[in-house]
Amino acid sequence: MPGTKAPKSPAQTLSGAVILLLLVVIGLGILYKQAHYDPLSWGRPTPPAGAAAVPAGGPLDLAGLKVEGLTPLGPPEQFNPQTLSDKIDGKAELYLSAGFKALVTRRYHLPANPQAWFETYVFDQGQDQGAYSVFSVQRRNQGHSLDLGAVAYLNGTSLFIMRGPYYVEVIAAGDSPELQAGMQAWAKAWLATTPAPAKQAGPVELELFPPEGLDRSSLSLLAANVFGCDKLDQVYAGSYQVNGQEATGFLSRRADAAQAQALAHTYVEFLLGAGGQEKPGQGLPPGARMVRIMDTYELVFSQGAFLAGVHGAETREAALDLGQRIHQRLTGAKP
Repeated sequence: MPGTKAPKSPAQTLSGAVILLLLVVIGLGILYKQAHYDPLSWGRPTPPAGAAAVPAGGPLDLAGLKVEGLTPLGPPEQFNPQTLSDKIDGKAELYLSAGFKALVTRRYHLPANPQAWFETYVFDQGQDQGAYSVFSVQRRNQGHSLDLGAVAYLNGTSLFIMRGPYYVEVIAAGDSPELQAGMQAWAKAWLATTPAPAKQAGPVELELFPPEGLDRSSLSLLAANVFGCDKLDQVYAGSYQVNGQEATGFLSRRADAAQAQALAHTYVEFLLGAGGQEKPGQGLPPGARMVRIMDTYELVFSQGAFLAGVHGAETREAALDLGQRIHQRLTGAKP
């Protein structure tokens, strides 16, 4: 008859009872989690399965690093070249192109205030040159140096360190004096596990840049795809003011003179292929070529084992001035 419900079968009754029991179990689980909620577990990292062991007591051993006045917020995380982008998506190529080997991270908080926390990133770049490359490219203009017995500076809520093949970032969730003191305490404890290299000076190439008009804080090592050219790598560059005009000086030590000369030719051909126009004329360093592209001037030459030149000069005169000075500095430089 219309409106009359069919009687439920035993199977339907059993299924309904099972579903009801499952809902009760889920509800009890939620209540248990709420009663035992750990607010510090939010965002707590989980160590990856099969992570490679790190030498005990070494720079990557954040599990064994003890810092008075700080409480770890979970275990360390480890990343290799294949998994680096999982942690720093969008910037991994910067580190990989500079020889990246491994990254270990860990979070810490102040015991009296779990909301005052910071995360440490220890990058093993394999060689001093690789660490300098990422340190120089990531450098902030407004930072101030710290007296930690290493190349280190603080910029707002971030602390940066370079020692040997290691590049370190410490990123805080706030900028309180107590939190900054905790970050520096961690840095001192970490540096104690990381022997200073025998040679403390920067790369020799940095001393080959003419000092007049140079912004030394701009000096950097560009590891790959320099100035948009995929054949150009491992180039030191620095920003200049030349008679009120902006320009970038650059140089790169290659394996030998033949390689430097070939790379200079390759870069010029890249510029011409991108729409540049060669502008020969008087005053060029020996063997140099001048290209005008996008209303700026590029001067490119090789000298011994060095590729060198000027990038993005606002005027031809600025490119010639700086190019001649770089040429003179390279004269007599060790091949």
